[in-house]
Amino acid sequence: MKNFQKIIFSLLSFVIFSSLLSLSASAAVLSAGENLTINENVLDDAYFVAGSADVKGDIFGDAYIAGGSVIIGGNIQEDLVIAGGKVNIIGNVGGDVRVLGGQVSIFGNVGDDLVVVGGQVDVGKNAVIGGSLISSAGLVTVDGEVKEDLRGIVGTLMLNGKIDRNVDVMVQNDISVAYSAKVAGNFSYSSLIESQIPKNVVAGKITFNKSVNKEKFGEDIREIAMSKVLSYVSALILLALICAFFKNYVIRSSEFAKQNVMKSMGIGLIALISCFMGGLLLVFTMVGVPLGMMAFVAGLIFLYLGKIFAAIWIGGYFGKFEKNKKLNEFTLFLWCALGLLAYFVVGLVPFAGWLANAGASLVGIGMMVYMKVDILKFLKSKKMV
Repeated sequence: MKNFQKIIFSLLSFVIFSSLLSLSASAAVLSAGENLTINENVLDDAYFVAGSADVKGDIFGDAYIAGGSVIIGGNIQEDLVIAGGKVNIIGNVGGDVRVLGGQVSIFGNVGDDLVVVGGQVDVGKNAVIGGSLISSAGLVTVDGEVKEDLRGIVGTLMLNGKIDRNVDVMVQNDISVAYSAKVAGNFSYSSLIESQIPKNVVAGKITFNKSVNKEKFGEDIREIAMSKVLSYVSALILLALICAFFKNYVIRSSEFAKQNVMKSMGIGLIALISCFMGGLLLVFTMVGVPLGMMAFVAGLIFLYLGKIFAAIWIGGYFGKFEKNKKLNEFTLFLWCALGLLAYFVVGLVPFAGWLANAGASLVGIGMMVYMKVDILKFLKSKKMV
């Protein structure tokens, strides 16, 4: 049963979540500090939070890092997830790389996909991306090699290296393609004006699609980015309140979901269906209209709070709440905030990321139902209801 849950969880959680269920109780390493330097090798997964993080040792599992400045000098055996201001990846990464940052530079090799949301993204001349490069950034410069596709929404694209499959981008400003660049497949782009792309560079077909007004394009991108930030901050505030006032219930519901992933998801799905379908049936009766509206409101509350409790569930894998004897409300909030960040980062990936978040939200709704039942049992034991 445990192995089955691991498989299901990996499918639901796409890439970032896929390794969380494999965490052992004692091998994972957590370090935090203002200025953090990791010289030693880490034999399992690693979690680092710092103002400035410099990872010089090798990590033989996944690495999750948050910091103002992040330097990866060692090699990462599996996946790498970073949220930072300035990010430099000098070592090699065996799996996927997911980065949310201001300035991101890749000088080492990446075994699979590179997904970046940031202001500026640079892929160095000697860097090789084993999968696809997917980016949403102001400036993307590719001097190295991408083994699969180059996709994304960018302000400016500068291509000097090699793309072994297709290019499919939406560009706000301009595209600069060097005569030394190579695209083995098709080159499709949307922009306000057509760019001059050397024909001998592209082996396949070059397709230009005229995009919307430049100013409107920029405004749309800014509005989307701002809405994401505001959504994250508001969810973070609510998460802090839940951790502060319901610590024990949060821990118990997180452990329940970790041990009963499919059951929690099923409970969440039933709760949503009950609210919306039940509300719809009640609305058709004169007497049941108020109850039907209440059911709809309850369903909407479930949908919003589902991501909050999904973050708690994910944070439970990072922080191992039940086994952490020194866990206080603030530490609980930090782990859950990291889970919320992972939830939002995964949501940036079209389709697969949205599907993963939908599954995680169902688990979160199941946790809410379990938590309410747990609170009701407590009140009954105290003869308060």
